[in-house]
Amino acid sequence: MKIVLLAAFLLVFAKLGYSQSAEVLCNKGNYFMNKGQMDSAMTCFNRAIETDTTYYKAYHGRATIYLAAQKFSEAIKDYSTVVRQKFNYSEAFYGRGIAYLGIGKNDKACLDFQEAMNFGLKEAKEAMELYCR
Repeated sequence: MKIVLLAAFLLVFAKLGYSQSAEVLCNKGNYFMNKGQMDSAMTCFNRAIETDTTYYKAYHGRATIYLAAQKFSEAIKDYSTVVRQKFNYSEAFYGRGIAYLGIGKNDKACLDFQEAMNFGLKEAKEAMELYCR
């Protein structure tokens, strides 16, 4: 009887498919990003966002990849999503500030660096000193 129940459970599980959580997918994305495997990381972050559109860490990971690839507009969009979902996330303000510098919007960059600095990010203070005089 136990074997029949187990077989039925496995059949249902297989039909539904195994769906990973946004957190697990984001963690995989971070792993791949740290290994320099940006395509694999991007796939994981995209899947995490598809799984849960409110998981701000996946947007942050994807924005980081966009920033590294100098896709500044895409990075700004994702960092802005992070800021809307978690307002005190200093790294998102900082990253968006860097992206704004990339498109020549230094005034917006300085506002974001100021916000990141207000939330205690020391790199933001250094950016303020370099770019916002």
